[in-house]
Amino acid sequence: MKSIDFVKLKKDLLNIVGPSGIWPLISAVDTASESRLIEYAKESDYEYIVKNDRHILESLIITKIMGKEIYILRTQQNTNIGWMRYGYFWDNTPFMNMIWLDEQYRGKGIGKQAALFWEKQMKQMGSKLVMTSSLANETSTAFL
Repeated sequence: MKSIDFVKLKKDLLNIVGPSGIWPLISAVDTASESRLIEYAKESDYEYIVKNDRHILESLIITKIMGKEIYILRTQQNTNIGWMRYGYFWDNTPFMNMIWLDEQYRGKGIGKQAALFWEKQMKQMGSKLVMTSSLANETSTAFL
């Protein structure tokens, strides 16, 4: 499958359409870009998750994959760079349990993009509230 350079596509749209007509198109491109970089984990991602996520019982991983409760974060070249998983607080409120990015991809807004993507997905599923928590000494607490 051919990879799409979304940054180039945005620039091309700006040149063709001009600034006044570009924002609806940019929004569509951004959504396409997000869905390419953030996607539900598949069974083929199982080994990656088992190897890297040491904060979940291995016996729960396949259940969470099948329940679409784990997202894999990938580069445009389809390389795994992290994951985000959630569960439910009080069995009814989506709760982000873990977001992880490989060190070299931190501080670039990818975690924020993943959290916002997840929030949008939960809203589309009818949730009016989502929850997460972090340790006070985590640097990622400022990304939201």
